[in-house]
Amino acid sequence: MASSGFTFYFKPAETRKELERCYQIRYKVYCEEKRWLKPENYPDKLETDEYDEKALHYIAMDEDFNIVGLMRILRVQDYNKLPYTCHPALKNGHVITENHAELSRFIVIASKNRNHVISGLFRMIYQSSKILELEKWVILVEPSLRRYFTRFYYFCDPLTTPAMYFGAFTMPAVCDIRKHERIWQTRYPANYEFNMQPYTIYSNKEMILI
Repeated sequence: MASSGFTFYFKPAETRKELERCYQIRYKVYCEEKRWLKPENYPDKLETDEYDEKALHYIAMDEDFNIVGLMRILRVQDYNKLPYTCHPALKNGHVITENHAELSRFIVIASKNRNHVISGLFRMIYQSSKILELEKWVILVEPSLRRYFTRFYYFCDPLTTPAMYFGAFTMPAVCDIRKHERIWQTRYPANYEFNMQPYTIYSNKEMILI
């Protein structure tokens, strides 16, 4: 835990203002910083795609209610196909058949206490997924990001080897939600307790239950 004080708030992004701010952040990261997407395709400087209308958007905010992290859930039943199925490494590979969702547009821009933002975001995604009765997540990750997720006790099993896709070597990886619960309960009980707590506020002073 960091010694300095922090408080973060977590919620679904529901208002037009919240969603537009998410799209602005996505434009800055994916179009201007990483250059994975062409800026000229987004003249309004809002990075959106055909999945956003049905996507479930989630945000983390700092004490001033600035968005410092975001992620979205794309449920398989809401689309003809999920984006990960277009990954070039999956041409002859495995596609998940269980009730699952793709996690995407994962961005953290917090300058301090980034790990706490990530922990809080994933706790919110986990609890929302339980309510939605999802069994598995699929996420496109670089190998280094997959290893980084293990710090938070999320273990993603690769479906393929990495391949170049939108400017980075990534691979589809899957997380089994029920399997994670069993691992947390038996090997990481403190992490299990953390993920069972209400996610609305995350503070270094106390876990505030709403």
